[in-house]
Amino acid sequence: MMKNIYLPLIGIFLFSCGDEGGNPLNLSTKGETQAAKEEAKLAVEEIAFFYPGESPRQGNILTIGNFHNDEIPDAAGKMEWMGLFKNEKGWYLEETGILINRVKDEIVDAENEQTGWKITTTNPDTCFILIEEFPGIQKKKVERILPDLTSLMPNQTLDFSFKGIKYQLMAKGQTIQQTDWVDVKNYELLLKATIGGADFIDTLVMIPSYNEKFTTILFVGDLDNDRIPDWIIDTSNHYNTQEITIYLSKDAHRPKLLQVHASHAVVGC
Repeated sequence: MMKNIYLPLIGIFLFSCGDEGGNPLNLSTKGETQAAKEEAKLAVEEIAFFYPGESPRQGNILTIGNFHNDEIPDAAGKMEWMGLFKNEKGWYLEETGILINRVKDEIVDAENEQTGWKITTTNPDTCFILIEEFPGIQKKKVERILPDLTSLMPNQTLDFSFKGIKYQLMAKGQTIQQTDWVDVKNYELLLKATIGGADFIDTLVMIPSYNEKFTTILFVGDLDNDRIPDWIIDTSNHYNTQEITIYLSKDAHRPKLLQVHASHAVVGC
């Protein structure tokens, strides 16, 4: 059993995230002609709600860093955590203790207050995410696939294979060219596969509109030992928020391939 530790510590409240590169992707775009593009635009259905939104979660996750007082579960220090780490040898899952320290929240705290939290781990390697332990997750090396994949625009598809299974990631929605940026509306991100003769198609994300933010794919790899890739995605649609969501295949039941397992939402300022 790993020991989680609470310590008093003076610190600074920050809001940050990271990324990593890898091999180039081979994306394809549906609707190369203008007529096809217009037809695809008309075919997009208006989305009235968010997914995953408030859909049920099965567990808890945390990220490393500094957070507002209400952004860390009350029982975090009593939970057993598995960290997804990276070192010079690659990615791996391993049990870890966490350090939970009180720090000054520069956004809301008065001069002598410390209502923020700082989360670190007892493992010195780089921690990408913390996952509350559950049956099926265990210490292991993890192959990160699609390391260059960060997002998929409407009408783009990406075909890839993992452990002998062919998958297709596809995006639907509308793009509206503005003066200095592209608006995306009615966005859907879907994953398709055929496994053991059964067809699967899962909706990973449904977002009606964005505010200076776009759905970001953070990590893809098998975390729960069933040879099916699991996904970690920032599903926030607002520039001042981050909502890290993990989708696991072990939680899913046919006809679904993946199920939302947990998420961790934080606000910048």
